[in-house]
Amino acid sequence: ATTLKDGSVAFIGGFGAQVDGRMVANEQVDETFDVATGLFHKLDIAGLDGWAAGMSGMATLPDGRIVLVGGVRSVELGYEVGSSGKVSLTFGDLAEKDCSSDPCLPNIRNELVVLDMKQSKASVNELPIPVASPTVLSLGKGRLLVAGGFAPSFGGLGGDSGPGGNLATDRVWIVQVGSNSKITVEEVGTMTVPRVGAAALCQNSSCDSVLILGGNREESVAEVMSISGDEVLFIPVAIEGLPDKIAGPVLCGGDLVGGTEVKPMSMDPVDGNWTAAMLENGDFELGLLSATAVTATGDCWVVGGLAGGTASDLAFRVSKDAVAPKTYTATRGRIGAMAAQIGSGILDGGLLFGGGLELGEPSESSGRLEWVRGAEIILP
Repeated sequence: ATTLKDGSVAFIGGFGAQVDGRMVANEQVDETFDVATGLFHKLDIAGLDGWAAGMSGMATLPDGRIVLVGGVRSVELGYEVGSSGKVSLTFGDLAEKDCSSDPCLPNIRNELVVLDMKQSKASVNELPIPVASPTVLSLGKGRLLVAGGFAPSFGGLGGDSGPGGNLATDRVWIVQVGSNSKITVEEVGTMTVPRVGAAALCQNSSCDSVLILGGNREESVAEVMSISGDEVLFIPVAIEGLPDKIAGPVLCGGDLVGGTEVKPMSMDPVDGNWTAAMLENGDFELGLLSATAVTATGDCWVVGGLAGGTASDLAFRVSKDAVAPKTYTATRGRIGAMAAQIGSGILDGGLLFGGGLELGEPSESSGRLEWVRGAEIILP
């Protein structure tokens, strides 16, 4: 989700149907909450030619264009309940061909899509390899970092095998997006370990030093990518106060507000080394795939996620390195919802949360995920 120039909110990509037990990417790529009418409507975008994906990476360029990176056409999603009662999400082999349509097609996508919402048009460009759930970060001036993700297991990827036999890659690219939405891609190296769905933030104003956090199955929980001229270095970082591995980390500014087996943390560089300290009022476990939105004043709102063995309905606000003492309950628990701020109109400053999944009834120790319909608005 993203806030558009006129203050409306666009929900982009994701899954929108179920075919033979698989969730299939929504061919209606955009659905916009229009601040002028208070209604959702479909925006027809020229140039997509049937392109659709879930599990894409996403970033917004300084001029307002939106970039989607990779993704999958469909996925078999579910959950398992361990002997200790712990719930974990499961998914099948992403590299298997998608046969929800005829003929079957490669499932993991190798495209980078640039959306110009103002002009209702898109440009679809080719990536070097197919990738899903990559880390994408805007470096400024039309440059993007694309790092890691799930990829098919063909030669030269690097990485290891994870859930469903899926391969995580350690490869890293810098993408330059031109004013005509065409791209150039430069592979700049490999991370110290493969990562999927890692979080990333610029460590300085020029963004030539980037912290990449979590998404790892081994070794260091974080690393720093340092760019100096034509040289790019990847340096492992141990962060005091964090576990060795974090799945699904979410950063709001310098605060860690989402991820597995971790509490809300303030992350600070001290003499070149990062430390993490629990936020005031933050003595609770964060959720996996929670939705976050940032207000104009910089406060971060967090809703839902997989926590405590269920789709959480907790909503809380992080402000000035503290969790606000009052928390709220959403109408529905949501895993993997979308969220963005409403930027104008009578709901100006409100936060829109929509979509997502919840746990269906289990059959013995496993079950399927089911849709959560509708959207909710928080008025701070």
